Amino acid sequence: MKKGGCRFQPNHVPFAMGPIFFGPHASELLDFGEVTAALVRHAFGDWGEVDHQVRFANQRALRERTQVSSKYRTADNREFWVTTDLDQRRTTVLVDEDVSL
Repeated sequence: MKKGGCRFQPNHVPFAMGPIFFGPHASELLDFGEVTAALVRHAFGDWGEVDHQVRFANQRALRERTQVSSKYRTADNREFWVTTDLDQRRTTVLVDEDVSL
């Protein structure tokens, strides 16, 4: 798994993800193992395939305790997002089909 420049430290998680919720399509379309790997990356600040602006916004969000977002891709090339609301301490996994509901 690519680390995206983030140094993993076994007992250091930069934020609490809280309970994890799945959009209705994400729960049907995504592989549990791939999502689990992405959640670990997300928890350690590896934001996946987001652009520079989102990376910058995530760094600001960590300081301000707002919302951080990551984007990953499955082995079959399906994109999905992981978003954590740091204020409410909850994480959501979504695919594009969930956003257009």
